Amino acid sequence: MLRLVNISFFIFLWSFTTLAQAEDKTCGLGHALSWVKELNLQAEKLSTTSQQDAQAIVEIATKAASQGKQCAVAQNLVHQGEKSVRQTLTHSNTHVAQNEENVRYPKLLVFVSFSMPLESLKALGTHVNQLGGRLVLRGLLNGNFRETAQKLKDLQKEVIIDPPLFEAYQVEHVPTFVLRQKNTDRTEEKVVHDRLVGNVSLEYALEQFSSSGETHQEAAEMLQALREKS
Repeated sequence: MLRLVNISFFIFLWSFTTLAQAEDKTCGLGHALSWVKELNLQAEKLSTTSQQDAQAIVEIATKAASQGKQCAVAQNLVHQGEKSVRQTLTHSNTHVAQNEENVRYPKLLVFVSFSMPLESLKALGTHVNQLGGRLVLRGLLNGNFRETAQKLKDLQKEVIIDPPLFEAYQVEHVPTFVLRQKNTDRTEEKVVHDRLVGNVSLEYALEQFSSSGETHQEAAEMLQALREKS
C-alpha cells in the first residue's frame, strides 16, 4: 500500500510541476518553484518512511497552495492530489479512518507550536489522537519544508497544519484547547465550542469543559474515555 502512496504522490508532484511551469507566463510562478523542489526531495524519502510522513507532506503541499504560490488551476490540482493520497491512506489505515470520520477537523483541536518541548508535544499528541482529536500547527518550522517534515517525523503524531484555523479560533498562545460540538470539513464553519488557554493537561481542560462548558456532554464522554485509556 505504501508503494501506491508513493506512485500517487509522485504523479501528483510531477503533474503539478509541469502545470506550474506551463502557467509561468500567466501566473508568474517561475520564481516560486523552489518549494516544489523541496517537496520532491521529501517525496523521495517516502519509500523508506511511514504513511504518516506521506500525510504530513500532503498537508504541507496543501498549505503552500493556500498561500498564493500558484494560480487557481494549480490550486485545484493540489486539492485533487491531496484527496487522492488521503483516500489511499484512509483505506490502508482503518484506525485513522475511524478517528477522522472522513472529516478534516475533528471535535477536539489542540493548538500547539514546535517551540514547546518535543516530549510534551508527544505526550499531549498521544492523548489527543486517542480521542480522535488533532494537534494543530500554525505553519512551517522556520518557513522550511525539510525542517518541518523532520520535526513531524520525530513527533510521530497526527497533526493539522492550518494557519486559518488559528485565526478562526483567535489563537494567540499555545497550548490552546478547543472542543466543538461536531466535526467539520471547513475552517470557516461556525460551531458551538469551548476554549481554554494555558499549559495544563488535556484531562484538566476536559474537566473544565464538562463542568461548565457548552460542550459538557462531549467533554464528559471524552474525559471518561481518556481515563479508561490511562
